[in-house]
Amino acid sequence: MGARWCATCGKLWPCAEATSYPLHRPRKPRTRDKGVKFEREVAQAFTDAGFTVRGLEAGGDHFAVAANGRTVHVECKRQERLRLPEWIAQAESDCADGLAWALVFKQSRRPVYVVTTLEDYLGRA
Repeated sequence: MGARWCATCGKLWPCAEATSYPLHRPRKPRTRDKGVKFEREVAQAFTDAGFTVRGLEAGGDHFAVAANGRTVHVECKRQERLRLPEWIAQAESDCADGLAWALVFKQSRRPVYVVTTLEDYLGRA
């Protein structure tokens, strides 16, 4: 069996908070699999759009490089509960200085959405 993750904070199980907070529990393996599958789908969508995609670590982050050399740090989230401020802060902190970032997220039976800054969307005008 692979690594298990906390359903509340997303850290490797058992997380430090597991002994203090009863809501911290191991995530069901299927939940993690859905996230990994979504990351692959997003990478394929960028590839189909003409980007060169390079994966980073095992965390699911990607760099997508366009034909014009523009690089975008892509953060993927496949969760039912939207936590946009938290996810945006993560995307910004994980992104190298000077790179554009994009947060791609999806809920069940809903379309895929992308969040980024207006400056990054317009190509750092």
